[in-house]
Order: sequence, then C-alpha cells, then structure tokens
Amino acid sequence: GTTLVHLGLHARQRDRSDDGAFQYRTRPLNGRGDRLVSSTAIGDSDFTYGAELSAQFGAFGVTAEYSRLEGDSTGGVDFESDGYYVDAYWSITGESRSYRGNQGSFGAIVPRNPVTNEGGLGHWMLSARYDYLDLSDPAFGANRGEQTAYGVGLDWIPLDHVRLKLNYAISEMDRTAAADDDARVISLRTQFDF
Repeated sequence: GTTLVHLGLHARQRDRSDDGAFQYRTRPLNGRGDRLVSSTAIGDSDFTYGAELSAQFGAFGVTAEYSRLEGDSTGGVDFESDGYYVDAYWSITGESRSYRGNQGSFGAIVPRNPVTNEGGLGHWMLSARYDYLDLSDPAFGANRGEQTAYGVGLDWIPLDHVRLKLNYAISEMDRTAAADDDARVISLRTQFDF
C-alpha cells in the first residue's frame, strides 16, 4: 500500500467589477435540499485562503481542509466566514488511492480483484465526514447561521472506471435570525469515468 502525506495552501482574490454582487451559501451535505444557510447578494470583493492536509497509510486515509473568507460588501461593510471538513476512509479490500504528485491530487482507485476475475469482489471502501461552515456574520442577512454536517458512506468499485456510492448525511442548520432546521439525506450514485 501507499504511505504519503500531502500538504497544500490556497488563496484567491476576487472583485465583482461589473458583475452582480457575490452571494455565499451552502446546501446540506451530499448536495441536496434548500440552501437554508445563506447570505444575500452582498459581496463586492473577497479574499479566501486556507490549508489542506491528506495522509494515507495503506488502506487508511484522512483528508482535512480549512478555509477562511474575508470580504467587503457593496455597502462598504466588512464580513468574514470560515469553514472546514475532515474526511476519513478505510479500504476494506486493501487498495490505496493513487496519487499524482505532479498535480498534487488523488486519482481513481483500481480494484486489485475486479468482479470480472473469478471470485472477484472489486474494491470496497467505508468513509466518514464531518464538516462545518460559519455564515453567521451579521452582514450576511436574515438567513445567516452555521451549518454542521456528519456523513458516512460505502463505495463499491466493481471494475476500473465504474463506482457505486451509498451515502447518508445529517446536516444541522443553526440560523441566527430564522428558525433552525436539519436535513437527512440518503443518496445512491453511479459514476462512470473515461
């Protein structure tokens, strides 16, 4: 199996120029449902920066990222936001994720024993995720707040370039000026890559 540690930094500066004001919002984990924690369209310019860490030890791995946003509204008010996530996984069948050092990214997993082989099970992986986003700055408006989410997943790659993903996630929206809410999402996806 592969053993590695990946460290990364990122930064981005934006100015809306003649475009509409930036809006900041999120959906519940797994990307389904209404955006209950969001800002109004307020951003005139913003600066985002952060760091990421990935570590892989054979069949086990973890990825974490932190990001902070600082900006100015169209009315000249400063605002800020931050968020982070932690993902952990375990390859039940033992495969490691492939790593492309020239791009600083992980690639697709190729099963050691695809279902096309006699007795092949493909690749199976369990994962868990925690993420948090703070959009509670008063400049964000009535739907501002915080979102905390937890998720678990099961992936099956029966053969190279085919993946089935089953995920369950709970997202809790603690809104500052509106009623709190939560979302529970079960998703089943099939992916093909070429």
